[in-house]
Amino acid sequence: MTLLRRKILILSVAVGILFLANLNTLVHWLNQLGIVDLAGWVGERYLTGTAVAIMVTLIFLTVDKSRTCPVDRSRHCRTCDHLLAENGRYCPHCGSRR
Repeated sequence: MTLLRRKILILSVAVGILFLANLNTLVHWLNQLGIVDLAGWVGERYLTGTAVAIMVTLIFLTVDKSRTCPVDRSRHCRTCDHLLAENGRYCPHCGSRR
């Protein structure tokens, strides 16, 4: 786990704790703005069982093509999986930034 991922994890845990500590106030505020009613309407109209099943299926079927072996030092493009040059910033095959 990289340092950036650790920082993001700690920050998200701290934000989650603050969110849970003030949940009652946040729900009251969202209810006053009408967001709770809007979310209920959107859920009834667009969030059908079929849509939820398709979203869950896509989440599980989406495959991460990043390197699986942490010992592998070769650099590959995250978009097209072609080998990158040693000091290159862009993929020579697809043009995406590394």
